Amino acid sequence: MIYANLWGLPALRLHPLFSSNSRVSAVDTILPTGGGHDGCSPIFVPVGSKIITSFYTLHRQPSVFGKDVETFNPDRWDHISPDSWEFMPFSHGPRSCAGRYKALTEASYIIGRLADKYARIESQDDQPWTEDVKLVVKNFNGCKVSLYAHEKKETLTC
Repeated sequence: MIYANLWGLPALRLHPLFSSNSRVSAVDTILPTGGGHDGCSPIFVPVGSKIITSFYTLHRQPSVFGKDVETFNPDRWDHISPDSWEFMPFSHGPRSCAGRYKALTEASYIIGRLADKYARIESQDDQPWTEDVKLVVKNFNGCKVSLYAHEKKETLTC
């Protein structure tokens, strides 16, 4: 099955490009939930406080994504519908990534072109995923794949 219509979301869940994001509170504010022993109480955030969102952790919540959160399973998206604050590969709100739709469109196009041009793509990486976390997250080992062309069919001309 080709998951181009999902815009690469299954991969972005496990391996977000940016593992975290932070903001500094410009004014005293109150977050409506997240505090207390049950996570349902409000939280006071004084001016100048740095708030860090860990997308890496957020995207691994069993209550949202199921018990097998560490497993790459694109089919999970057939039964889950995380809200926009539970799954944020491009952040969310007024300061979300301006390039979101460009990136998703390009990824969908490339996936579709690869699926059309090649019969199959196989990983040739014999090492496990090793995260290289700097400004962005990537595989320390690079991306090693083999692309296999479609077999040519013989045609008869009369």
